[in-house]
Amino acid sequence: MTVFKERVRELRTTYLPVDPVSRTTYQPGELAQCDLWFPPVDIPLGYGQSGRPPVLVMV
Repeated sequence: MTVFKERVRELRTTYLPVDPVSRTTYQPGELAQCDLWFPPVDIPLGYGQSGRPPVLVMV
């Protein structure tokens, strides 16, 4: 019985189902996310002007 249990333990990992979760890894600097942010208030733009320009946010 011990030999049988050891053999089953060895073979069990071979017949495991495929992991349904995709595991992706990235190296630093390999991927970036870019978003546009529109500020809710006016921002001074210089020379007495102000406005709400879009801001590019990158992570």
